[in-house]
Amino acid sequence: MTPTSLLSAKARALLERRNITPGIAYYWRTQWRRQLLFVVIYLAMVSVLYAAHWHLAATLMLGFVIGRTVRDIRWYQTLAREWPSNEEMLDWQKIERLAAEDPS
Repeated sequence: MTPTSLLSAKARALLERRNITPGIAYYWRTQWRRQLLFVVIYLAMVSVLYAAHWHLAATLMLGFVIGRTVRDIRWYQTLAREWPSNEEMLDWQKIERLAAEDPS
């Protein structure tokens, strides 16, 4: 993707969220596939480590998975709390113009 098409895609995403008050549930609904993929991969790694009798490494990896998930939850909470003020500072006319640009 070109920088212009990335900017256009981001502008379209912002316009979609414009009239939504995103809470933590909104972010989880939009990110659940990504979160599930990471959790499955990491838990598979934990299982392999445990099966190899590397229990300390498996425990550390499990702690990493839990910490990563908690970090993401806190991040989504912060995004939800900050959205009203961020929304006020955005130049919606410019965003609408960027969203309308043809990325090709």
